[in-house]
Amino acid sequence: MGATTRKIDTVEQQFDAADRALKEGHADQAYELLDSLLRDHPTHYRSLLLQGAIAMGKSQYAKCEIYTRAALKLLPEGGPLDLQKAVVMAQLADSLQYQGKNAEARKIRLLLERANLSGAKANAGEGDEGQPVREPNSGRDGREQVKPMENSQSVGVTMEKPLGDQASQSSMHKPIANIRKMVQSPLWTQDELIERKVVYVGMRQREILNALREVRIKLLEGAQDDNLVVLVSSLKVGGGASFFAYNLAATFALDPNKTALYVDCNPYDSCADRYVNGVITKGLSHYLQDSKVQIEEIIYSSGVERVRVIPGADSNESAAELFYTQRMKLFINEIKNRYPDRFIILDAPSIQSSTEARILAQYCDKALLLVPFGKATKDEVMAGVDAVGRGRFAGLVFNY
Repeated sequence: MGATTRKIDTVEQQFDAADRALKEGHADQAYELLDSLLRDHPTHYRSLLLQGAIAMGKSQYAKCEIYTRAALKLLPEGGPLDLQKAVVMAQLADSLQYQGKNAEARKIRLLLERANLSGAKANAGEGDEGQPVREPNSGRDGREQVKPMENSQSVGVTMEKPLGDQASQSSMHKPIANIRKMVQSPLWTQDELIERKVVYVGMRQREILNALREVRIKLLEGAQDDNLVVLVSSLKVGGGASFFAYNLAATFALDPNKTALYVDCNPYDSCADRYVNGVITKGLSHYLQDSKVQIEEIIYSSGVERVRVIPGADSNESAAELFYTQRMKLFINEIKNRYPDRFIILDAPSIQSSTEARILAQYCDKALLLVPFGKATKDEVMAGVDAVGRGRFAGLVFNY
């Protein structure tokens, strides 16, 4: 290959030579050049951008953001937005999105779109590193969809329209027929489902899945709307409510015409990190305390198809006060009315030992109580039923 036989004087020329080697099929020579560049010129902007791309491929999004921001600082400020800078900005937007920093990612993509340097519509086509400059693609269901970098094992974050958005308001009470267009991150493998103790079709312990299906049928039989807000709590601490709540969401989502949203409302024993595909940066507590945080920033993909997760994000001793606010009421109304095919599962702490579960009960359509087998008296069960309200009480689930 001629590009590698003559002397290469500049770092830019070396990167160009590596690009040509890849295009001509000389992968070994290209990788040798790139390894040398990363070793000898680690702070060059193209080295930083390459390290960011490598981090992205490993799902190390925070690390990708650090490298990409460093690369961006090395480029000239001001002036027209050229393709070189657009490539860096597109990679930065990807790294931000996959960390849940959706507002900042969206601002960057808008800049790219206004400069007409976003995705396949850009005249130049591809960036210096062979990666296309991506643009947001608004789906017909009103949610922003972003394609991950090719060949990366990236984790997507669902981009949902904020509360005040016109698209959201105009479709708030209209059926959504675009479930199949939902942005989906990589699904968990069977081994990963088993590790997380998540039900799936074909599992060996069919009695567990069938029991959850039976609960789903009972809930749907008494439903007056197309969707439900279901509170799941336990009589005792450690009663298995989180396990049951998420798996109930997964069971609802087995129906290809339905979606489910698992909301972590347990500030004392959160399990959301087990079920989120990606890095949690904000959650329900942030949304309730900060009016600037939008719902789109706290909804995450999981590894189960058609299931979304809202984490609590952190332990909060003032959760009872936060749950008792008008913003919490508006939040429940919004997530229920925005998508009529979506079933919402609220994972609450123990009804016996917390105030939060009693407060959350007022927002639900139905309430399920988990009873640790042999560890609760009749009086405790009846007290739990009274706490959620007999009109909302849907049944007991005995956890063996």
